[in-house]
Amino acid sequence: MRFLDEICWYILQAINDGFQNKRHLMQDNIVLAGASFYIFI
Repeated sequence: MRFLDEICWYILQAINDGFQNKRHLMQDNIVLAGASFYIFI
């Protein structure tokens, strides 16, 4: 389970870095996507 958490964290960090310029607009969507992905597993 911790391994999956690390993967999710890495993906979210990569997304945050990619959308750094639009961070304020994408932050809520990233949080929702991360929560949905975690619940799905």
